[in-house]
Amino acid sequence: SGRVPPTNASISLDAANTPADLVSWPSFHNGVAAGLQLVSSGVAHVTRNWIVYNRPEAPSFEHAGLLMALGLQGHLAELGVTDIFQYLSYRHSATTVGVLLGMASAKRGTMD
Repeated sequence: SGRVPPTNASISLDAANTPADLVSWPSFHNGVAAGLQLVSSGVAHVTRNWIVYNRPEAPSFEHAGLLMALGLQGHLAELGVTDIFQYLSYRHSATTVGVLLGMASAKRGTMD
């Protein structure tokens, strides 16, 4: 429960009425933060083999965020067309967003 200023009215959150995916997009953002921290921690270059080896069995919001972070750092350009197709064939909304935005970021300025 919480209080709403200025009247200090008490409100409570009924978890029964919240959607099941309430924490999904925050998990995506945690994946982006972890990916940005990974790359800034001294890793000089992330290879295609590292990205493919760390692919989870099932798509997740955290891994999708990691893919976007790798794209923001330019490392997602290492993936081949078949790797990108495999990620997109999951039909997982967050993975699609992470791969497409990450690839767009990684290819910026290359006219590719």
